[in-house]
Amino acid sequence: MEEVPSWYLVATKDRNIPPAAERWMAERANAHTVAVRAPHAVPVSDPGPVTDLILRAARSVRPGR
Repeated sequence: MEEVPSWYLVATKDRNIPPAAERWMAERANAHTVAVRAPHAVPVSDPGPVTDLILRAARSVRPGR
């Protein structure tokens, strides 16, 4: 079975989802993980790291896959 690559951004200042739970979910998914000192709404408060993670994920996969 082929593994599907995944990425996860942990918001270390999240008050809705505990960061420890985020890390656990990321580890369970075997995700490439990036931690950002940001609240739950990371795309709004810190869009740069979110964009970087998306671009990194997009560049890591082969075309046509």
